[in-house]
Parts: sequence; structure tokens; C-alpha cells
Amino acid sequence: MEYYYHCPKELWLEWGGRRNHFAEHHWVPTDEEGIIFLVCSFRHKNDRWIWEALPTVEPFPHPEDPAGHIGGKHAARLKRYGVYATHRTVEAAELAAKIHPLMRWGGV
Repeated sequence: MEYYYHCPKELWLEWGGRRNHFAEHHWVPTDEEGIIFLVCSFRHKNDRWIWEALPTVEPFPHPEDPAGHIGGKHAARLKRYGVYATHRTVEAAELAAKIHPLMRWGGV
């Protein structure tokens, strides 16, 4: 399963590099310095729970949630991709995929 987040790039480097908690991960920059839009899957369920408990990690609504609008804060950071607060996670991912195709949600 793929999940979407905003997080500091430095945190991603630590988790995806030295610690290797992600099974797969891709990202694009946002309009906020040092923050990235990340899509990832985890090696273990526990890794996801620990990741989401970190104070600087901001989860997006589940990609299959039909009412899961991303909201203003996430949209403001993704403005360069044409994302609006009324977009769902899947729609934001599709817009980011124009720059990085692996940002596209692959489903379950």
C-alpha cells in the first residue's frame, strides 16, 4: 500500500537512507523550503505507525477516501503542480506525477 505525506527532506533522508524503513519511496519538492511531498510504502506495519507518530510528518487522507480532500495547508505547498484544497490525495498525486511519474498512486 502506498501512502502520501508532507515531511522534512532531512527526515526522509534519515529514514530512507541509513534506517531503510521504506520498501519504496519517491518525492517531489513543495513550495515550502525543506518540505517534500512523499509517496512511500513501508517494509513493516510498525514502521508506518512510528513514521506517522513523528511530529513533523503530515499524512494525507487515504487515497481511496472519496471525501478525503487534502485541505488548504497541503494545497498551498503543492500550488506549483496546480493542486487545490478540494483535490483528493489521488488527484494531487496525479498532478505531481506530471513531474515524477512514480508519484502516481498504484492502488492496493
